[in-house]
Amino acid sequence: MFVSMFRRALSSLVSRLGRKYPRLQQIGLWKALTQARWKDIEYFDETWKHRIQEMAAFIPANATVMDLGCGKGWLREIIYPEYYTGVDYRPRGEDTIVCDFNKRQFPDLQRDVAFVSGCLEYVKDYRWFITQICEKTKFCVLSYCPLETHPDLVSRRRIGWVNDLTINDIKREFAEHRFHLSAETVTPTQNAILVFKQG
Repeated sequence: MFVSMFRRALSSLVSRLGRKYPRLQQIGLWKALTQARWKDIEYFDETWKHRIQEMAAFIPANATVMDLGCGKGWLREIIYPEYYTGVDYRPRGEDTIVCDFNKRQFPDLQRDVAFVSGCLEYVKDYRWFITQICEKTKFCVLSYCPLETHPDLVSRRRIGWVNDLTINDIKREFAEHRFHLSAETVTPTQNAILVFKQG
């Protein structure tokens, strides 16, 4: 109990200092205090299944799907397994394709749909990542926690997020590859769900 109280107090102090003294963010110690690595804090919350189900409703019938950052592969429980390809930075099962997006690794596969649930926040070179999606698929179902609803940069770094995009930023990146927004919604936890289609 004492440890969790101390962590909350430290987080609050770091947030206040960051707002009051923006130049602190240029100091290495600041980064050490505020930047978590996903690999160090990885966990999976069963409530995420609701978001995955909501996103899966946008997948066209009989489409082959590349689940980027597949985690536990919960999407596979919803769609036909033969249409499913899971991709993650480490094996999640014997059929996982291992690619570390932050090392610019991406599967050399063509699929109908890219499914990106809770992954884009952790990709440093998001432009490269989106380019790969647009080259390898025709349709993308994406969830993201945008700056509009998650503006605290200290909190974003503390949970391992490495980029800070608005919904318009994401739309613009896909538009560069002639993917247009065909649907948009938001989950109760303020995750934007964006559906992009080529053409």
